[in-house]
Amino acid sequence: MKQKPLPNGRNAVPAKEQFAKITKELASSEAYNDLSASALRLLPHILMANGAAAARGSKDSHGRPVFTFTAREAKERAGLNSDAFSRAKAELVLKGFLEWVEHGGVLSLGSDSQGKPSTFRLSAGWRIYQAETKTKRDTSKAREARARKRACSSPM
Repeated sequence: MKQKPLPNGRNAVPAKEQFAKITKELASSEAYNDLSASALRLLPHILMANGAAAARGSKDSHGRPVFTFTAREAKERAGLNSDAFSRAKAELVLKGFLEWVEHGGVLSLGSDSQGKPSTFRLSAGWRIYQAETKTKRDTSKAREARARKRACSSPM
């Protein structure tokens, strides 16, 4: 049976055949290389959700795709529990891959969004992300603190 084309003229792609486009620019960026394992597992699924939203025509007032991604989806697709999903999501926001359009969830403030999933869109902030550099002074302070901790905890 032939599939009906989507409103944008493209053919619908089954979920098992979806892909995430990770460009060379993205893969070699400082932000991408600074991601934790959980965030790296989540990012392709976020990119696929963005592509699916674009295909459906789910866009904001500026024409950018907006999508939802829940903890249940993170568990099913990326194998992340809710805590790992929350940390990975926060990291993707912090490093400029993702931005919230509308906060949702059971504990969200405001009666309009309570009980609804959060809405996201991709961000290009990863292009200007700079990893925090550790100075020699920070390293020496950490070593001194560790030495003091060992001195205090060693049996006499």
